[in-house]
Amino acid sequence: MHIREAEFLQEAAAISFSHEIAQAWILLAAQKEQVEIIAKSIASQGKALQLYKSMVNTGGEENATLALENLAYRRLLIKQAKQKRLYKVNKVRLQSLTGNPLNSSLPELLCISQIKLPQLPNVFPTVALRERPDLLAKEAKLRENLYLEKSKKYDLYPSLSFQASGLSLGSNLSEPFKQWKASMGPVLNLPLWSPRKKSELRYTMAKSEVYKQEWKALINLAIEEIEVATKSFIMGQNELSLANRAHQESLKILSISKEKFRAGLLSSLELWMDEQKAWETESQLISTRLQLFQFALELSKSLGLKIKKA
Repeated sequence: MHIREAEFLQEAAAISFSHEIAQAWILLAAQKEQVEIIAKSIASQGKALQLYKSMVNTGGEENATLALENLAYRRLLIKQAKQKRLYKVNKVRLQSLTGNPLNSSLPELLCISQIKLPQLPNVFPTVALRERPDLLAKEAKLRENLYLEKSKKYDLYPSLSFQASGLSLGSNLSEPFKQWKASMGPVLNLPLWSPRKKSELRYTMAKSEVYKQEWKALINLAIEEIEVATKSFIMGQNELSLANRAHQESLKILSISKEKFRAGLLSSLELWMDEQKAWETESQLISTRLQLFQFALELSKSLGLKIKKA
């Protein structure tokens, strides 16, 4: 049981580690796309800022408006710097997890919008619970202690042994040969009267009860993890659907604005404002898509599923 516990713990650690790598990988894919969107927003805002500067110089716009646009531009730069930092840090973490902390190159990384959405695993939670290695490890630990408890109970039974011979030497060495004597006959052992063994048994029984309660608590926690991850994934699909709908609407508005701009019915500033709105909804869509992948990985981990290398 002790060996099996170690094997189950090793398997549980492998599952947890593979999910850590997957979480870092999918986060990196989302961060990569977010960096690209912010770069487009900065370019658009930069064009608008230059136009406002020209308008201020010709008296067509106030300095307050220019200050607000400049502030929006600076905020985008701060957002870009933060996103780049998070991307670089997560890249280092992923390299470390995959065993290449000094290697700056990684396999080709897709944008998260190019990765196929996960589906609910075709696994019954009750079956998954019976096969989760961390639960099996805790069960093995309980069984180990129960076997130990049983052996200590047996150890309290009286035992009868036969001593074939036994020689002893007295302290008086003046007549050594007379000091030797033989001891033969049955020996009765009554460990039931041993306070030490009785105390050890009570301690082992108490440990068994503790392990039993820990095992039950871990099962309840595993059930909660599966229920929370399942509900989060299902509700996350609805959030993604809403975010996708909002993004599609913003793209339609942008398409109409571009047609108006070509026809001379819309100014450059108005077009750039619609572009900013479209990229904001795209950024929200990426965040929601990332969240769904994270929920899927949490569900996979709670079910004790192994991630297979693609």
